[in-house]
Amino acid sequence: MEMLNHYKKQLKLLFPLLFLFGLAACVTKSVYKDLEVLDKDKADGFVYMAADYDFYDNPIIDFDQATKVAAQQCKNWLYKGATPLEGYDLTCIVGTEQDCERYQVVYTYQCLTAQDLKDYDAGVFKLKAKKDRPKKSS
Repeated sequence: MEMLNHYKKQLKLLFPLLFLFGLAACVTKSVYKDLEVLDKDKADGFVYMAADYDFYDNPIIDFDQATKVAAQQCKNWLYKGATPLEGYDLTCIVGTEQDCERYQVVYTYQCLTAQDLKDYDAGVFKLKAKKDRPKKSS
């Protein structure tokens, strides 16, 4: 009986922690996001892919799908494929930087020429410097 009381006390101490962990799991939710073409720069060979998500979302992005879409756009311009540049741009699109409700994440893909692919296979391929997305005029 004494051992049972001991476990009951431990459970009483453990319950608030379990409750907090459960509550934390409910605050964020994983959401699957496909990147979509946001902007294009044919002359310099860049495709900008983006997804929007809410503050409480944990976005899970399908980068294979995004690379296929970017590569197809590049092929439409007679390039041979596309590869993502490192990093991403994250912008608050609803709210302020200090209290943001909705974000937009943008990934830049570089279109590849036949020579780029040969250089890649030879281990001498260098990505272009990341270029800021062109600003749209209103």
